[in-house]
Amino acid sequence: MNARSTTSALVNGFVFRVTGSRRAGRELVRVLESGDEDARQLAGIMLLRNPQRAQPILEAAYEESGSEIVAAVLSDLTEGGDEDLAELRELTRSENPAVAEKAKRLIEERFGDDG
Repeated sequence: MNARSTTSALVNGFVFRVTGSRRAGRELVRVLESGDEDARQLAGIMLLRNPQRAQPILEAAYEESGSEIVAAVLSDLTEGGDEDLAELRELTRSENPAVAEKAKRLIEERFGDDG
């Protein structure tokens, strides 16, 4: 686990969600393509939480890199649901307390008490 990548995903995810900043979105894609699995999952979730703004950024990133992970997140933009919940539940067991807490909050916000 890389604390820098995880922090980047959290900060840029917040900025992207609140402001729709394309720069923050591109940074989330950079983290998404990193080697840190926790940070990648968190970045993907942050992008999925703002699908209308994320789609053009992800499409441009895919055209540029052909990354399979970017393609998977693009695919999830139209699917989601139970798979997102399973990934979030997995993140609640992260060794990084910030990641675990954020995953718990996302479950509550997105899925309510049913999560």
